[in-house]
Amino acid sequence: MDLLKWFVSSLEVIPRVKYLSLGPLVDEFRALLTEQLDMNTEALNLKKLREDFQGHKHVFFPEPFYSTSDILIEQFIDGIPIRTFMTRDTKEKHTEAETDQRLKLSKIGMDAVFSMVFMNNFVHADLHPGNLLVTTAPGEDRPQIAILDAGMAVQLEPTNHVKLLGILMAFVKVSTLKPPLS
Repeated sequence: MDLLKWFVSSLEVIPRVKYLSLGPLVDEFRALLTEQLDMNTEALNLKKLREDFQGHKHVFFPEPFYSTSDILIEQFIDGIPIRTFMTRDTKEKHTEAETDQRLKLSKIGMDAVFSMVFMNNFVHADLHPGNLLVTTAPGEDRPQIAILDAGMAVQLEPTNHVKLLGILMAFVKVSTLKPPLS
């Protein structure tokens, strides 16, 4: 981080670069990275997300067993990376069962994000395919998604959460009133 800070301060000697305010950006990046690397923060985030999704049939988070600022011991999740179910080639043929599985996983993922944003106001802020594992419920055939790496999470102040919900609902209302763009 010190090297990055030095590099940015060296660049800010250039007049036009100075207006980009890269110094404060590096400071913010340092603060976010420091917080994400604190394993106690991740353990607390996992506990909160586990509470929020308690009883959810399709989404779960690993249980943290022990943490310090440098160490986190958590439940091992045996699953398949969700990337396995994704494809970039839309011309690739899928069996009906594969397509059904992909649709189920998409719905589970959307439900999880909507629950975090709309219901819980506590959002896992590092959702990418590397943090999602597909498993099956013990003794059942229904898919589940395990969400890993909860080092970054966002919670809005209640008034800002209400404002965000209002904005999102306005988008929904407008998009149902107007025909889609061509």
